[in-house]
Amino acid sequence: MAWKKPESQKLLLPSGNEVELVEADILGMVMANDSEDVPDFITSQLMGGVTGKPGKQALEITKGDLPGLARFIDMVVMAGVVNYKVVKEGADEARNEINVGDISFADKFLIFQVVMPMGEANAALSFRERIEKASMGSLQYQQDNG
Repeated sequence: MAWKKPESQKLLLPSGNEVELVEADILGMVMANDSEDVPDFITSQLMGGVTGKPGKQALEITKGDLPGLARFIDMVVMAGVVNYKVVKEGADEARNEINVGDISFADKFLIFQVVMPMGEANAALSFRERIEKASMGSLQYQQDNG
């Protein structure tokens, strides 16, 4: 029996680019990462689901948390995008790679919102529903700014 791969979905980004995403194993990624790429407030939220003791309901993000949050968003983008290999640096176009730093923040943040649903409203939606909702938002963004 072959190992079952996660289902992928296409997402239209605010930039007009289209990517294919999978719902990444965020908890596994966080548990395997021993660097400071994962902010404490994210870890406490995720671990709350494991222990059954929910993290703080209202997240308090400070200016000091922003660099760690940006690195974590990059990690989520690298884990979630599958039709390109998103790498930290040194992308090889011949191997269909792109540097995470070459992706706009608007695109990265939308990918992050879809791959890692935060809040009860998004968490209640299926991966496919989050993709559809995000794609509609990207179309509206392009119409408003294009």
